[in-house]
Amino acid sequence: MKKGIRWCFASGYWATLWCGSRSGRWRPFDRDGYRLGYGGGFYDRTLDRLRARKEVTAVGVAFAAQELDSVPHDSSDARLDLIVTENEVIRP
Repeated sequence: MKKGIRWCFASGYWATLWCGSRSGRWRPFDRDGYRLGYGGGFYDRTLDRLRARKEVTAVGVAFAAQELDSVPHDSSDARLDLIVTENEVIRP
């Protein structure tokens, strides 16, 4: 799985797919839909702009082992709408 943001268009709405790891570097997430980013805010700003224009579903793809009880976040952090792991689909 490669790290990064992927965009796709399905069923009349845009979705963003966040891939949680790259070369063994884990990107943690929690059940509230927050994920630990790289600190630049690019994902959050981009998702906020897209959501202002139309319905967007943010889907995170990660390994279950990446889950934490809580990920530090603030009011500027965008939440994922779904998180898909090898074990389950999490709907925050």
